[in-house]
Amino acid sequence: MAIPLFLIILGFIVVLAPHYIFPVCAYYDKFIETKGGGLVPMACTYTARAETVVGLGIVLIGLMLLLAKELETRIFLSVLAAAKGLTVVAVPEVIGYCKSPMMPCVSGTVPALRVGGVAIFVLGLVSLFMQLKVKKAREVA
Repeated sequence: MAIPLFLIILGFIVVLAPHYIFPVCAYYDKFIETKGGGLVPMACTYTARAETVVGLGIVLIGLMLLLAKELETRIFLSVLAAAKGLTVVAVPEVIGYCKSPMMPCVSGTVPALRVGGVAIFVLGLVSLFMQLKVKKAREVA
């Protein structure tokens, strides 16, 4: 019961962190200026958008895990939660973020997402092992 609630909370933190808790560079009016004088968002802006989608997926997984009755469904959702945790960690590395250590995304957003992603991964694994323990107990009985 507690693991799905923690997943829901961490999912919302993943959604909110790049926008409100540890905002990315665009929220500090930091953009890349093109040769034509236009302004383009930095890579961390796209990372924040992607993490919003991933975080909402984690919230949904937590809700489904909370409501799921079938053991096989709970096992699948636990694996999915662990995979989403790894996705949270991987998104900044794949999409990118600023390289300067002076940028707010480097000092706040990305480390927060890494910690949150690892926590989600661990919760997914703990849930998986708990579900497998229940499955084994049912098979023995």
